Amino acid sequence: MLRLFYTTRLRTLPLAALGLLFLLGLSMGVLPARAAYAAGGANITLQPATSDPANPLTRAYFILNGKPGSTLQNSVTVTNSGTAAGTVNLYAVDAGTGQNSGIIYLQQNAPRTDVGLWIHLSRSQLTLAAGQSEQVAFQVTIPGKVRAGQHVGGIVAENVEQDSTTTNSKIQITVHSRRVIAVEVNLPGPQIEQLSANGIQFGGSANYEILKVGLSNTGTMLLKANGTLQVINSQGRMLQNLAISVDSFLPGTSITYPVYVQKKVLGVGTYQGKLLLHYGHGKSLYYTTPFTVTEEQLVEISNNNSSLSLPPTAGSLLSRLSPLQLIGCAFAVLLGASLIVLYWTKKLYLVTAGAVVGGQRRKKGRTERQKRRR
Repeated sequence: MLRLFYTTRLRTLPLAALGLLFLLGLSMGVLPARAAYAAGGANITLQPATSDPANPLTRAYFILNGKPGSTLQNSVTVTNSGTAAGTVNLYAVDAGTGQNSGIIYLQQNAPRTDVGLWIHLSRSQLTLAAGQSEQVAFQVTIPGKVRAGQHVGGIVAENVEQDSTTTNSKIQITVHSRRVIAVEVNLPGPQIEQLSANGIQFGGSANYEILKVGLSNTGTMLLKANGTLQVINSQGRMLQNLAISVDSFLPGTSITYPVYVQKKVLGVGTYQGKLLLHYGHGKSLYYTTPFTVTEEQLVEISNNNSSLSLPPTAGSLLSRLSPLQLIGCAFAVLLGASLIVLYWTKKLYLVTAGAVVGGQRRKKGRTERQKRRR
């Protein structure tokens, strides 16, 4: 009877293993709850209709060379690679620089003053069947008076149908799905690479201290930068040596770049911030400025704790999990533990049963030998 019990359980192992894989997939975000809907819907992508063989980047986004007062003609290929028909609104937007650096694309209702204003699309809405592609022509009308260098905007395809998710009886989240393809317009004239800094402010929250560094791209070219920010106390001792990596930074934009203080809090006082950034073609920015930390700021940020936490990183798994995914992960751990216990219990049973059967056989053999001797 005991053997039948384990045989029945062992036959359920494949099913249990599949359940474990499903729960692990849910907890890791591999099998999100909306995956079935995404797989059965429209999936719109954007790509240049033509590209320059000498520049592979032009297969991914538009790189156009023009002159002030000229008009450029081009086309974008809109493709529905999904399994259902979909309708999208098409429109142009300006680009900007995010506070953490990197190019961002503004909303449809944001004022347009640059490439987003120059682009004129031949279609404002498009409906595509599953697997269908269509080219949409557009022109870029460059003003007669405009600064030299690089300008960036984008062409957006935004789903007409909106996805709504209700988190509870009072809160409903509406998701706008949109794809953006960059349009870079290069104009002749001075190609200036120039970064400037304009102050350091102390701030933070939730046990994080942040030094907010004011940066501006005052040149005419897209820039990236790497370097350090050192914090020096009034005795001349270096307390922090913080690495900085600035991603794509559009000309004519300014950001307040956050740098997280590490390990130990900065106490009340006045400090010197020494910024060194290397960017462009062998250019460097050296900038030194004082900043102040007040007692009120420390009370709000550090909660009287002398050690600091670092913000969750992109590689931190638990920081990215939703409550549902955490529950799925807990179930996966419990199921996995159950399978391990079941496996080793079965192994123990087989060893024990084998020993008992072997003992019974030896005893039976001795009994038979004794009977033959008589």
